[in-house]
Amino acid sequence: MASLRDIKSRITSTKKTSQITKAMQMVSASKMNRAEANAKAYVPYMEKFKKWYPVLRTEARMHLIQCLLHVQLRKPVTW
Repeated sequence: MASLRDIKSRITSTKKTSQITKAMQMVSASKMNRAEANAKAYVPYMEKFKKWYPVLRTEARMHLIQCLLHVQLRKPVTW
């Protein structure tokens, strides 16, 4: 059977582990709150991006086509 000293040691160890666990939970909760605040602050920028992305993509595609046509018209590739 475990001695009184062993039992006290286990109780102390369990209490310390509990304190460490609570501290870790508080740190993770703080990090989660900060991450949520950052994500919420990013929403207006994302809305504007969603609005302008199709326009920018179309313009970029048209620019690429124009560049490719310009290259083809200026320098025909001969093998």
